[in-house]
Amino acid sequence: MVSGSPTPWSHVFASPFGDRFHDIHCTVWGFDNRGPTAILVHGYLQNGREFDPLAIALAREGWRVFCPDLPGHGRSQWHSRSRDYRAGADSRAMATVIAVAVADAPRPSLIHLLGSSMGGGLVLGLATIPGIPLKTTTLVDVNPQWPGPGLERVIELIPSATLFDCHADARAALMHYAQDRGPLTETDIDAIMDYCFVREGEAYRLRFDPALRQSIEDMRGRAGRRDRWPLWDGLRVPTLIVRGEHSVMVSSATAQEMVARNPLAEVITIPDCGHPPWLRRAEEIEPVVSWLVRHAA
Repeated sequence: MVSGSPTPWSHVFASPFGDRFHDIHCTVWGFDNRGPTAILVHGYLQNGREFDPLAIALAREGWRVFCPDLPGHGRSQWHSRSRDYRAGADSRAMATVIAVAVADAPRPSLIHLLGSSMGGGLVLGLATIPGIPLKTTTLVDVNPQWPGPGLERVIELIPSATLFDCHADARAALMHYAQDRGPLTETDIDAIMDYCFVREGEAYRLRFDPALRQSIEDMRGRAGRRDRWPLWDGLRVPTLIVRGEHSVMVSSATAQEMVARNPLAEVITIPDCGHPPWLRRAEEIEPVVSWLVRHAA
């Protein structure tokens, strides 16, 4: 256990992309800690600051925690072409983050990857790449087979605009988008507003490239046909499945099938949450931290 309150460190990594380099922003907690290293990968239209409560809890346990913003999200650079927003580009960005996290570690060690929703799908793909220095994976509301109705519900909640005239309009859009995820306090809402929006005079702009919304049709095209079961079956490290009790993406039956097919997997269900759980409340964070600490030993 580390004394004192962890503070975030903001860094930008230059990640190769095609014939150029791309700036990837990353928030790091507990950079000077000497414990295990975790990389937390956010979901669609989110950014690395969505993990602040979980990252702080891990940093207090002595962990080094890297929370990158994927391309086009948060403070990371936008792609010049919308078609460049695809899983391969995100994987290259993550490879850079992994390389930096491993190189900066105080001693040689394996990393722990956690991904939420879209970020969990990215983690699932990375985890099966030969040679990745991986200790565990944690998948937050990730289904190896995209369910069509669940995906339509997620798409239905995506904001139709990215710029809002006032705080009240921005807050209403946030609450609509996040209505399935789980309970929030007013303090939570203020924190999420701060990392999700940029203030422009009296207006509020979401912190992501509007071109990302063009990937919605691509997601629809994959629904029901995106089979990631071979990736799941190929995982060879301890894996924690975290699902919301009311998730539209990962049913209890799907979670049990995942456990049945992979003897290294465990599942926890977060009460009163949908897709994906926030992992902000103590009762959401503590079981995840306990599992990670146990498997880091």
